[in-house]
Amino acid sequence: MKEKIIQFGHKTLRLQAVFVPIKAISSQPIQEVISNLKSSLPENGVGLAAPQINHSVRIFIADIEKTEWRNGELNPVICINPKIMEAKSETAVDWEGCLSAPGLWGQVTRPDIIKVAYYDEGGTSQTKWLSGVGSRVFQHELDHLDGILFVDRMVDMSTLMTDEEFDKINAR
Repeated sequence: MKEKIIQFGHKTLRLQAVFVPIKAISSQPIQEVISNLKSSLPENGVGLAAPQINHSVRIFIADIEKTEWRNGELNPVICINPKIMEAKSETAVDWEGCLSAPGLWGQVTRPDIIKVAYYDEGGTSQTKWLSGVGSRVFQHELDHLDGILFVDRMVDMSTLMTDEEFDKINAR
């Protein structure tokens, strides 16, 4: 079922989401959250965390292997109990927006290469290295599970802008 994406200011976005017991992944309530994430991710979104649809569990859907922002193809995967195992010291600054803050953009510095671990929707453990866009998307969605919003990660708040101003300097 497609669910409403809650907006900045909603208390669920600031909560620490709870871990999903591995035995519970196949349960009806968890499978329902997964199904709702899949149907609620808009065409223009690259990721959506369960807290954004008001479910405070450690699950998100995201295109974590995306290589370019504007390539149009989306191949999102479900990540349950995701975590970063290792982060290389190289960082990158890029623009981020959020489905829970439509129309706002800001620059965020994040590690560019990370090793991650998570369970997929079938309960299989996954470990992989991510870089570039995929790394950024994973980190952004993981932050949602910890009650952190992209504006909390901005070093320079003067880069916060609306769609109108963003479109003037960035061809989307």
